[in-house]
Amino acid sequence: LCLVIYVAILALLSGFLVAGIHKAFIYSGCPLGINGCNALNPNYKKYGFIIARNLPDVPEEAIYIVCAVVGSFLCGQITAWLPEHLSREVQGGGTAQSLIAVATGQHIPMKAAALRLTITTLFLMSGGSMGAEGPAIQICTSFAMLAGWYCGIRAAVTQSLLASLGFSCGFAASFNAPVAGILFAMEELQHVSTRLTQSTIYMILVASVVSTSVARATSGNSQLFHANIAEDIWEEIGGGSIHKIYGQHMWMLVAIPMGILCSLVGYVISRTYCLLHARLVKFESVLPLSLVFAVQAAIVASFGALVFRVTSLRGIWGIGAESLQRIFDQEVVDPGHLLLFALGKATALVLGMAVRCPADILEPVLITGGFIGGAVGSVLMPDGEAITPCIIFGMVGLFASCFRFPLTPIVIVLEITGISTYALILPAGLCGFTAVVVSDYLYPALLEDVLHQDGIDLEALAADAEEKYEAEEEQRERERAGSCSADEEEQSDDADRRPLNRQTSKESCRSVDESEGDGDVSDSHQAAAPSNIRQRVNSIHSSRSALNLLVGNLEGSLLQQSSRLAVQHHETPPHAVSGLAVQHHETPPHAVSGQGSSDVNSSPSLSRRPSFVGGRRPSHMSSRSGSRRPSDASQTAQLPA
Repeated sequence: LCLVIYVAILALLSGFLVAGIHKAFIYSGCPLGINGCNALNPNYKKYGFIIARNLPDVPEEAIYIVCAVVGSFLCGQITAWLPEHLSREVQGGGTAQSLIAVATGQHIPMKAAALRLTITTLFLMSGGSMGAEGPAIQICTSFAMLAGWYCGIRAAVTQSLLASLGFSCGFAASFNAPVAGILFAMEELQHVSTRLTQSTIYMILVASVVSTSVARATSGNSQLFHANIAEDIWEEIGGGSIHKIYGQHMWMLVAIPMGILCSLVGYVISRTYCLLHARLVKFESVLPLSLVFAVQAAIVASFGALVFRVTSLRGIWGIGAESLQRIFDQEVVDPGHLLLFALGKATALVLGMAVRCPADILEPVLITGGFIGGAVGSVLMPDGEAITPCIIFGMVGLFASCFRFPLTPIVIVLEITGISTYALILPAGLCGFTAVVVSDYLYPALLEDVLHQDGIDLEALAADAEEKYEAEEEQRERERAGSCSADEEEQSDDADRRPLNRQTSKESCRSVDESEGDGDVSDSHQAAAPSNIRQRVNSIHSSRSALNLLVGNLEGSLLQQSSRLAVQHHETPPHAVSGLAVQHHETPPHAVSGQGSSDVNSSPSLSRRPSFVGGRRPSHMSSRSGSRRPSDASQTAQLPA
């Protein structure tokens, strides 16, 4: 119960943290009218396009290009000024850093989280064409681990579990998708965490639900996209016949070839990104990071200006969710325009990954896949009936292809587009399955590519962390065993000292008896009577223990002496007898029968004689040796005086 309460409080604070982060990203886009500070969100519509309204004579494309170049240049310069350990934490989307924290249990510094928020906000407000969910995940992961650290939870294993909770909280609250947050954490973390047990999944469930509840309380229960499905589609998937499962004439099975198409698009994105990043690494000592960021921003912003001129869509600048919403609303249905936008967003994604821009790739992948699916749907049915289902298929297919998750793409797309799209779960599942299977033969997942190029092996890090934890556990066990041995030795020393104090104990008991027998006892002695009684009882117990120890030592010495004498006279030594058996004086049976010479070496009592400590015989021993016959039981050894 205490653990559940702690996780709930942690998720509650993480939910407020994510809500604040996304508020900052939205308000930062108001000068350019991007990132949700526009018509997509009516609450921020009046705050958008501040620069364009104040500079009506300046072309809008020029404003975006200049802002993008300046903002990216500053981001690169700040990153270059940072120390190496902080610079690594703010480069890229933030998801990779969170996975490393989960694998190793090493917390993300608070400075890194603050710098991540600052640099990502600057990048997105200047028109950076990436996503905001990865930075939110990293900041939540850092917060969860640091909260546990300051509460005294500092072991690497528990820090890794707290990182898993922060990971799921950041994802679920960012997308307003609690189930997708649980699945994303399970599918992503199962490769890097050996502690992802059923109990951990329970805690992830609680964390995702609580953090999403806070996000809904602060920002409203609204989906990222509002998908409108035509009534004819509902009739075609109502069931009851073979033609009402995947649409009339099963046209929704187009999801399978769309999964193959998304796999090919993902392959092109991955190979292009890898080649470009390899070229940049060769010249990183010559090209300043700020210059690389500025060139990337100029290319992306210029492509965005071209797309804006042709399609009137601004989604290449900024996150771009409002542009995909316009496709759901079928404001733009020309397949050429949709493919042009998809090409521009994919180009921005490749360049951003290659230079490690400080923003995430989750939303760009979803938006690019949605535009590809919309283009296929507009070609398949020019009347627009298939556009929304094909957008869903494209989002699921490209997300599954790029990140190699079988379940998360389906659930997240259905959660961020509304409950009405649940009717498309069957073809969406086929699309995701096809994309994952085909992509496995073509290229690795994008996150694996990023980590591999940075020289990071999550499974090796997790294995090293596990070995370190096991070594620490063994060390603690040895320390416990050593302390227990020390306690036993101390108790043994106390037992050895008790016979020496035997006389003192007797004198103490005698003095107590005399004091009790005295008829003229003073009042002070009467008040001390209970104390004297306790001392007497303790003395009696000490005397009894000392007596037992003395009897045991005497018995052992007698047995050893008897064994030596028996060897000298070719006699079999007496078997284990108690202290009372010493009183019997009989001839050993082997000596009577004349077999002493032949049975001395074969007798087990010579080589395996146990030593009795404390005057007590072990429970498995008896007064007779196991080698003696029952008929010889009455014949006991005569012990020398």
